[in-house]
Amino acid sequence: MMDIADNANQSTKLCGTCNLHKPIDHFYRSILNKDGLLGRCKICHTDQVNKNKNNKKLSLYKDIAPNKKFWLKENKLKAKAHQMVGYAVQKGDLIRQPCERCGTKEKVVAHHEDYNKPLDVVWLCQYHHRERHLEIDRENKDKPKPDMVNHPPHYTHGGIETIEYIRAKLSPEEYVGYLRGNIMKYTSRIGLKDESSQDAGKIEWYSKELNRFLKEG
Repeated sequence: MMDIADNANQSTKLCGTCNLHKPIDHFYRSILNKDGLLGRCKICHTDQVNKNKNNKKLSLYKDIAPNKKFWLKENKLKAKAHQMVGYAVQKGDLIRQPCERCGTKEKVVAHHEDYNKPLDVVWLCQYHHRERHLEIDRENKDKPKPDMVNHPPHYTHGGIETIEYIRAKLSPEEYVGYLRGNIMKYTSRIGLKDESSQDAGKIEWYSKELNRFLKEG
C-alpha cells in the first residue's frame, strides 16, 4: 500500500474533479486513499465544501421561509422589548443588576415576564434565564391554546366578540356582504400572511356562518 512517504517519487496527481494533473502539494492529505492524498485538488475540494454549505443553507431557508413572516409577527413585541432594554441600558436609564437567583454578575441578561412592559425586567444569568423559560414552558403546557379561528382572543376583548357586535349593527344584506368579503379576503391571501391552515379554517368558519345566517333568514 502506498503511503504519504511514497509520494516523494510522485510529482503530480490527477484531480478527479477538474481532470488536471497537479503537483502533489496541491492536494490535501487523506488516510483513506492508497496514495495518502485526497482524490481532488485543494481548489476543487474547497469549492465543493462551499457548495455543500450553500446547499445546506438553502435547504434550511426553504424550511424556515414559509413561517418567517408568521414568526416575525409573533415575535414583534419581543424584538421591540429587547431593543428598548438595550437602548435604556446604554442611556443609563436601566442599570444591569446581578442575577436575582444566584447573585452572579457574569453574563446577566434582562428577562421579560410580559413583553407589553418592555422595561419591567428580571435580571438573570444565562443559566437561570434558561431555567426560567423552562418553568414558563411547563406552566403553559397544560393551558388551553387560544382558538385563532373560532374565538381569537383579540376579538373577545371587552367581553363581547367582534362578530356579534358587527352582526347586531349591520342589516342582513350588509352582514351577508361582510361574510362574503371575508371569505374572499382569506381565500386570496392564503399562505401569504398567517399559517395556511389558519386561513383555511377562517374560510371554513365564515362559509359556515354565511350558510347558517342564510338558512335562518
